[in-house]
Amino acid sequence: MPDINKSTKTRSPATPLRVWIFLSIIIPIFIAIVCGRAFFFDFFSIPAASMEPTINVGDYVIVWKAGYRNTNTAQNSNKLPTRGEIFAFRPPHMKNTIFLKRIIGIPGDSVSFADKQLTINGEEVETNQHSDSIFYEELNGHFYSVQYHNDHNPHRNFTVVVPENSYFVMGDNRDNSADSRVWGFVKSDDFVGKLIHIL
Repeated sequence: MPDINKSTKTRSPATPLRVWIFLSIIIPIFIAIVCGRAFFFDFFSIPAASMEPTINVGDYVIVWKAGYRNTNTAQNSNKLPTRGEIFAFRPPHMKNTIFLKRIIGIPGDSVSFADKQLTINGEEVETNQHSDSIFYEELNGHFYSVQYHNDHNPHRNFTVVVPENSYFVMGDNRDNSADSRVWGFVKSDDFVGKLIHIL
């Protein structure tokens, strides 16, 4: 008869070995993800329609954080937010919440908006309508689409001058976005990171 006890003893060490191999793979991956999200990138789910048609409700986005957490002390000018880019930030009225909007005006800019036309520092932003639809295209450093729904929106017309160390942001869903037209400028210190990918 086979020796049952002896057979069991020779197989038992395989189980702890598998556990250690599993942990040696999982733990470094877990640490890398935690450190990566803390210092380099983060994932966000989009709960609102303020950035449609660019980003839709339910989309996931990846934000690159390295070098953008304090744009006042950015050592490289390439790290500073530029017009047309989308950034994550903490708005002035909700410091515990992260918003995602498009940069429209940078420090020192004079920004005007009237009749679906942006004007920055006296120059009109190139704007084209999509064949009589609610969608428009703008070229403001970056090429992107925006949409309008309500011709009676009180925030359709404004003129502002962006202060030092501040930015003027707007959602691409122009008539359904609470942004700098409502709660003011975003301070440089309140940026979290730059949008790099929409999932």
